[in-house]
Amino acid sequence: MNKSTLTKWVQEHLFLNAYWERLGRSSWVFLLAFTLQMVINVQFVSRSYALLPEGEELIVGLSQTETLVRGFIRIAFWSSLLWWGHALFSSRWGRQLAGGVIVFLSSSIFLLEAFTLGRYGAVYSHGVVLALAGTNPSEASEYIESSLSLSTLIRPVGMLCLLLLISWVWVRYSPRWWSKFSSIVLSLLLVVPTLMTALYSLPRTYDKVMTSGHAYDLTIAPNDRVLWNTIGFLKNSKAIASSVERMKDIDLQLSVHQDPSTPAQEDLNVIVVIGETLRRDYMHCYGYPLSNTPRLDSILSTGDLIAYDSVVSPAPNTIESLTKILTYQTNDSGGNWYDYPALPTVFAQAGYWVEWISNQESSGTFIQPINTFAHLADEHHYVHARSIDEEHDQTKHFFDEGVFPYLISVDKARAKGRSGLMQVVHLLGSHPLYKKRFPEAYARFTPQDLPIRRGEKPDQDIADYVNSVYYNDYVVSEIINRYSNRSTLLLYFSDHGEILYDDPRNPTYCDHGMTVGGVSVPLLIYMSPSMRNKYPELYEQLVSYKDRRIMLDLFTHTLPALLGIRTQYSTPELEFLSPGYRASRPRIIRSLNQELVL
Repeated sequence: MNKSTLTKWVQEHLFLNAYWERLGRSSWVFLLAFTLQMVINVQFVSRSYALLPEGEELIVGLSQTETLVRGFIRIAFWSSLLWWGHALFSSRWGRQLAGGVIVFLSSSIFLLEAFTLGRYGAVYSHGVVLALAGTNPSEASEYIESSLSLSTLIRPVGMLCLLLLISWVWVRYSPRWWSKFSSIVLSLLLVVPTLMTALYSLPRTYDKVMTSGHAYDLTIAPNDRVLWNTIGFLKNSKAIASSVERMKDIDLQLSVHQDPSTPAQEDLNVIVVIGETLRRDYMHCYGYPLSNTPRLDSILSTGDLIAYDSVVSPAPNTIESLTKILTYQTNDSGGNWYDYPALPTVFAQAGYWVEWISNQESSGTFIQPINTFAHLADEHHYVHARSIDEEHDQTKHFFDEGVFPYLISVDKARAKGRSGLMQVVHLLGSHPLYKKRFPEAYARFTPQDLPIRRGEKPDQDIADYVNSVYYNDYVVSEIINRYSNRSTLLLYFSDHGEILYDDPRNPTYCDHGMTVGGVSVPLLIYMSPSMRNKYPELYEQLVSYKDRRIMLDLFTHTLPALLGIRTQYSTPELEFLSPGYRASRPRIIRSLNQELVL
């Protein structure tokens, strides 16, 4: 062996020996990363399987134990990479910096999933990232503000502190010779599963994300969920941002059929009012004991307004719900919502002038899919241009009555050379925080008025919610009154409902969620007196369907068909205001990787 070869061998040997030494000192990284992820996965998988009937499997061919083992391997993969990478830093400050980053990221992922799992029964998934990132900034901040409480944070923070303490004790008191030896043995044992994950399992997850835009599998790790679902969301966001022109130009093979019961398009105002977070059974017009819908009650008594009694939203959150309601995509169809024609496009191609009014923030199609629909309209207006900083200012409020000056009539459509008006009005409704949704003059109800008492904070929250419904009654009835002397068809519904401290599995929970209350929504249809007199057959048809079982993912199938607009997507059995509607269709709500059948 010559001198240069010997020198090289010594250098390599010394480097490897030094690396093994550092690996032993860095073993706390593996311990912390592995334990944090495993604690979450055990809770998540156990809870998921506990909801199933005995003997059923969440993943075909995999028992709960087998699912945990696969997750164990995936967690070991990520923990190994962090551990081995940390030991590569030869300098002390380099390892300290890398260790700080690892502790911060691992702790953040743990707290995020521990919170969402404890609060909502869901981990970081495509649905969660859509609900959070897809909401406008003010809603997101209020969503978090309304959800956070000391009780929801104590357990995950306490568990994190305990695991950090164990890691510190490991670093300080474990014998260096034992750490080095055990690290070598553990590393050798981890080589094969790490290679299997890197070469087989990980590419499959990547392919799924590139195909579907999300990764959801009980066998993957928390690190996987955060990484891949964020990548999938960004991928979908780019597709959404480029979808507006494509959605406008979709060939609908559209035709308009007129018969004696079809309203004349040239004189028609079609108004679609979208509420927010309004639960049907908290409205007096649907049987709630407190009189919080006096104006709508009055219009209902004339017969001009029809209340539909068995209606559910396709999801318990805005994004997942409205992307179904406002396109031809249903809960039964696959693909991406932006590959389907949208309601504004259908009416525009039928010759209507289409406008969109919103009292929600304009945050861009990149993070707000709902804004895509606004950009499909001929004109769109955001009535309260505001920043996130303004939303945190408790002295400022942005109430739904701000939409009133933007309400237009068919006269504008004629001036634009179109036949008929279609206008969408998107309200902020009863979105949390409920107390910010109504002026002080509408604070009519107090906790003492409630029919059921649940405690000081729940009672105040529910009283605020009831008052937001009372104010919403004013807003919606005022919109109706603006069109009462014109030929008008107005439809009002809410995007989803709300859990209001009445989930028996979690009685302290108040927010969006997969329960009957979380998806039970109002559907009110108004025909102005002149239109009702001119088209009595249509009116009687609408009244006869008021007890039908309806899920609003069929809204875009239904409304154009009601007005004689047919496209290549038209299917009579999916039109809930049509004689050919299949009323036996199962109402399957899917969201946050959960399923609810009603």
